[in-house]
Amino acid sequence: MKKLLLVLGVVMCSVAHAEWTHVATGADHTVYIDKASVKSKGSHVSAWTLREHMAVQSYNGKPYWSDKVFMDFDCKQDTLAMQYLVIMTEKMGTGLPLDMLDFSDKPSRPVVPQSVLQTVEKVLCSMR
Repeated sequence: MKKLLLVLGVVMCSVAHAEWTHVATGADHTVYIDKASVKSKGSHVSAWTLREHMAVQSYNGKPYWSDKVFMDFDCKQDTLAMQYLVIMTEKMGTGLPLDMLDFSDKPSRPVVPQSVLQTVEKVLCSMR
């Protein structure tokens, strides 16, 4: 629980003032990255991303428009590990956080070819 609170505090402080750069647009959302958060180590690259939905979404019966996701890509294996997800009430990651989900203990999964996430992976891997 302490780890989750610490991460939430860091997220709210550092990502709240992020400069979001457009990366890709899918059928129902647009994805941005925070270039200042990009970190690389070996074949891995991680960064905060922002998904802005084109229509209001619902989480536990509450409406929201965007979410911030801390992702870690393995550029050699073409895999993704989603670490944290922060659900935000307003567009562009603003408003109030509805929840923060910790996926840091979940295994990596393959990046789907020709997907928005593959575009994000290509952009981030080119920055390492």
